[in-house]
Amino acid sequence: ADTAAGPRDYEAEKQLKREERGRQRKIEQLEQAIEAAEGEIAALEADLLNPDVYNDYVAVQKVNTDLESKKAELDRLYADWERLSS
Repeated sequence: ADTAAGPRDYEAEKQLKREERGRQRKIEQLEQAIEAAEGEIAALEADLLNPDVYNDYVAVQKVNTDLESKKAELDRLYADWERLSS
């Protein structure tokens, strides 16, 4: 009876390890995406300080739209990261 359970336990443990490696990979990818999004947000915020941008209403609107979009993406990335990290 023990020999029949052994291979099943081994396969189940192997599957768990495979799932954990996949989860860790996804967490690492999310962390890289978060870092990139934060960098893009910082660049957009810096653009708003540029006189060529803040003196141009259309440019300000575009930068603000891009900024809001990036912040929403960052929120989603953080939510995914938190879900996978817990």
